Amino acid sequence: MLHQGGADQEAARLDGDVPEARRSIEVTEDTLSSYSGRYELQPGVVMVIRHEGARLLAQLTGQPEFEIFPESETKFFYRVVDAQITFDVDENGKTAGLTLHQGGRNIPAKRLDD
Repeated sequence: MLHQGGADQEAARLDGDVPEARRSIEVTEDTLSSYSGRYELQPGVVMVIRHEGARLLAQLTGQPEFEIFPESETKFFYRVVDAQITFDVDENGKTAGLTLHQGGRNIPAKRLDD
């Protein structure tokens, strides 16, 4: 039982192996920079991706900005929540959109700017 913020949340015990922690890799700053932009998940809900040095930051409308970490050239993960982002890169290397993977859902987002 987790008691937090005045709420009680019950969690079932899991049997089996604990999933291995995700590991980040190094990605070039040019690659990170190519993902910078705004992506619309639904009307009024935009994810802003921002490149800052060797880091990539993501901010969803109404939420704080968090760093996302690369596990491949196109797949990134959060360390603060169980969510991942896959960037959709075409054959010319242009980023057309992204997909947010969270809570068993895969939510595509179209890039709003170049």
